Amino acid sequence: MAQRTIETGRRHADRLVREIRDRAAVLPGAAVLVGCVTAEFADMSEEITGKLPLVIALVLCCSFVFLIAAGRSIALPIKAIVMHLLATGAALSSTVAVFQWGIRLVLVPALMKPFGTWNWWLPSSTRSGVPVRVTVRANVAAP
Repeated sequence: MAQRTIETGRRHADRLVREIRDRAAVLPGAAVLVGCVTAEFADMSEEITGKLPLVIALVLCCSFVFLIAAGRSIALPIKAIVMHLLATGAALSSTVAVFQWGIRLVLVPALMKPFGTWNWWLPSSTRSGVPVRVTVRANVAAP
């Protein structure tokens, strides 16, 4: 039994799990099990990645069948599937660009100066922290 302590989620921890499994594969008749959170995440990621095309195909086929039944047309379901694929691809690619490649670290400071007061997402009355108070008075004559 060998034990090594590496922080979970690090790239070198993933490399170590892969290296141990690769080295164990060449040993004839040896049963080598890697047990740690990193190995569990690697197994889960591999399983999810393997099933993803099947899930996507199933969802698109169900959408196709339902749209054919509802719209009684072939062109509409085909167009809807193409648009679903394009929208999902655009959303995933922009998410990767923003969070994995660090584009948000470049965009946010770069846009602060040119946008000026437009950077605020809230109206100016709520930015100050003081709520806006509206008072309505009616002119009522005293009896």
